[in-house]
Amino acid sequence: MPRWCAVPKDFRAAKMPHIGDYGMKTTIAHVDFKIEGDFEGKAHANWLMFYTNFNSKQKEQTKASYVGIMNVDGTIDGKAGTFALEDDGKYEGGLASATLKIIEGSGTGKLKGIKGRGTFKSTTCCTLGRPCTCHSKPCQCYKSSHLVCDFHK
Repeated sequence: MPRWCAVPKDFRAAKMPHIGDYGMKTTIAHVDFKIEGDFEGKAHANWLMFYTNFNSKQKEQTKASYVGIMNVDGTIDGKAGTFALEDDGKYEGGLASATLKIIEGSGTGKLKGIKGRGTFKSTTCCTLGRPCTCHSKPCQCYKSSHLVCDFHK
């Protein structure tokens, strides 16, 4: 099962109006990632997020659901190409998790015909000062939380 880390390099969010005074809001986020591990490359994600509870001072109290598309460009097992992932996730307790599905027909280059499903969970191992061991190769997490992705066919 391939495993890789997606390390955020740039995060941009377009804020949308709050819904009443209940701490709920909708946001569109655009995130660029460097990918390390069994898959090497880069990715760009566009997420639409709905926060049922937003607390900028205490992230562990924030809760959100999100959907999005992640465009991935890189190499796995010596095969280079691109593909797109459907992303359906949640943010709770200060961490994100999601299910991922490679969009059928999105593979290009040597990754044409790629299929698979996966999951990811964000981790803060590097922000806690511990070395990252989230896949078979050591990665440089740049002291930020990052996504650990596991895939199967």
